[in-house]
Amino acid sequence: MSVLRIGLDIDGVLSDFNAGYRDLFVETTQKDLFNGEVDPPCWNYHTGYGYTDKEMVAVWAAIREDHGFWERLAPYPGATKFLTNLFWRRSTMDVYFVTTRVGREVKLQTERWLARHGFPNPTVLIAKGDKGAIAAGLGLTHVLDDRPENLFTMPAGVERCLMLRRYNTWGVAGEGFIPIRTLEEFAERIGA
Repeated sequence: MSVLRIGLDIDGVLSDFNAGYRDLFVETTQKDLFNGEVDPPCWNYHTGYGYTDKEMVAVWAAIREDHGFWERLAPYPGATKFLTNLFWRRSTMDVYFVTTRVGREVKLQTERWLARHGFPNPTVLIAKGDKGAIAAGLGLTHVLDDRPENLFTMPAGVERCLMLRRYNTWGVAGEGFIPIRTLEEFAERIGA
């Protein structure tokens, strides 16, 4: 029996980046243009709500300088249960957390977040671009990501699973992705 090698993105899959990002936009710009929106309709949605690119740059600068932004993000529903179950199944699968997060102590913040939500001592990899090269190097068998562009780069043989969110579903039909609606659904897929 071969060991499964799982690659998991974090933001948009396990943690609710968009909620933290929206809150920081409001805090940084001192204006709330989101009108209560909690589920963005597309990537780079700040301009659709009336924020400028200059304001977005300021928000990303704040994220990069914050020693706790990534650690404070809320988990998606079911994420803690999913991570706890994966942790207890780690003898039957290798689990890697692959993210493109940026900023101060980003790896440490991510490790602390994962430990607090059910997966102590995680293997966290900070990617600078192509996650496909990491997948190939690790020999991943399954990848779960919310960004279609990351899945396009996966090597042959990797089961490419797309965590469906409102902001990532249009324009990707027929791309060979396996649509995933919940973490429970992905857990069933990998036998966890």
